[in-house]
Amino acid sequence: MNYQNLAYCRYLFIWAFLYLIDIVPYTPLPGIIVVLGLEVGNRNIKSSDMTGSKQRGLIISELLVIALLLCKYKGLDLKANIIFLTVYTIIIYILGINVIELYKVKLPQDDRAHIDEEYWTYFRRVWGYMLPNSNI
Repeated sequence: MNYQNLAYCRYLFIWAFLYLIDIVPYTPLPGIIVVLGLEVGNRNIKSSDMTGSKQRGLIISELLVIALLLCKYKGLDLKANIIFLTVYTIIIYILGINVIELYKVKLPQDDRAHIDEEYWTYFRRVWGYMLPNSNI
């Protein structure tokens, strides 16, 4: 199983894209702000598993998405974000994945396996998993 495809942030970014092009009426802004907070808060922990380029790229991409969402700001849609997180967690559970193990073990293992990876290489790799027939 490719655990990168199960990362919550991936689905928040897809949701953000759908929101920005007016397909989905609810913003993922609160979820992305939380992800950014966790990313910044875990930066010292992750520093041994990631290049500086990858760390900065993750934070900058999240800040960029937040800025784009704020340009279209219509409210926080907390209820939609809670429902989305709940559905995500249920689906992960149905797939037989422990959410805590996913974030504490599986995704860090992937980071260690690609420890020298720069941000754009990481970007192409993980979105290539999500969009297998693309030429990202």
